[in-house]
Formats: sequence, C-alpha cells, structure tokens
Amino acid sequence: LHDALPICICAQGMGECFLNLRQYEKALEMYFYSLGFTIQCFGDDDYEVGSNQISIGMAFHGLNKYEEAIKYIESGIKIIKDKAGEFHDCVGCGYNTLGVIKKAQGKMNEAREYYLKTLEIDYQIYGEEHPNIAVALYNLGILCMDLKQYNDAQKYLKDALKLFLKFYGEGYLNTALCREYLGTMNNDNKNYEEAEKFYNEALNSYIKLFGDDDRNVHRVKQFIQKINNRESIKSQ
Repeated sequence: LHDALPICICAQGMGECFLNLRQYEKALEMYFYSLGFTIQCFGDDDYEVGSNQISIGMAFHGLNKYEEAIKYIESGIKIIKDKAGEFHDCVGCGYNTLGVIKKAQGKMNEAREYYLKTLEIDYQIYGEEHPNIAVALYNLGILCMDLKQYNDAQKYLKDALKLFLKFYGEGYLNTALCREYLGTMNNDNKNYEEAEKFYNEALNSYIKLFGDDDRNVHRVKQFIQKINNRESIKSQ
C-alpha cells in the first residue's frame, strides 16, 4: 500500500500535465495506470477512484469520444457524491465537462442544466468571486446566446466580464470575447451606442493580446465601422 500510493499520485499528476498539454492519449495512459493502483490500494468505490474516473472522462472528451467520456464522468460523480457529497470541485468539473459534451451533441437544454449545476457548486465552494465562477458564467452566457436567450446571455456575460477583468485584466482572451459578444448582442438589438462601447473595449483587449495586425482586430474594426456608417447615414 505504501509503495503503491506514491505511484498513484505521480501517475495522476502526469496525467494532468498531459491533459493540459492536450496530449489526451498519454493522459489516458497515465490516468488508467493510476486508476489500477488506486483500486488496488483503496477498492473500487473510493473517492480517489471517482476523481480518477472524472479525469479519464475529461481525456476522452478531448478525443471527442463522448460516450466513453460520459460513462466515466457519471461513474466518478456518483462515487464522489456518495463519499463527499455534491458540493465538491471534482463534481463541478465533471458537470462542466458533461455540459460541454451535451452542447457539442446539440442537446442544449441538457447542457444548460449541467452548466447551472456547475455554477451552483462553484458558488458553494468558492463564493461569488473566483476564476472558476467566471468560466462557469461565461459558458452559460455563450450557451444562452446559442439558445437566443439574450437577456440571460447578457447578464451572465457581464458578470463573467467583471470577474475576468478582476483576475486577468484587459489583455485576456475571454475578456475580449465577452466584450465582443456583448457588442454583437447590443448591435443585433439596435442598441448601437452600447454596442460600439463594447466593441471598442474588445478592440483594445485584442490589440493588447495580438497587436494591431490581427484578424480579431480587423473584424471588430469592421463592426465599429458599420455602426459609424449607419449613424452617419441616419444623421444626413
């Protein structure tokens, strides 16, 4: 037992590294290696087994193997909920990944339910201001845009934007994306003054990230120019 435990921890850590590097096959190799030792040490219903299974599911998701991902994530969530309750960060990660999968499968209402569960868990664990909260709000905002639930989308994205600015500042991709999406929704609703404000802020973020000669910068400049052209014609 004492010899196997460090191997479990090491293999799990290597799996996380490979997952972050998007080397999903190598991540799976490490996660399954860790899972075997974890079951050997603690049995097949231990909390660490559940955590490992969720990680395996996330790696399968990276390979677009959705059915395998769902199977392992749901199994892992059940084990952790039985051992530690629902309000646990691993459960939140599992629900978030299930939401991403359901969205990719076009099951948008199911995706929304999983994203809402993720947000509820994150609020319980981290409070109202945390990077994980920002990501959960952002995911909900984008999903609501896809569902054409624009009032909800704007609320979630504005809340996400505040947190992205707080934790990461102007030169962060999700900061720029929030601003651009808010600009687009306001533009579609003919709130041109508000749209131009968000587009200009998105433009500044994209320039900080990528410099002046970037496709994102050019795209947002075109949006701003269209608003200015519309206002110019209107004033004639």
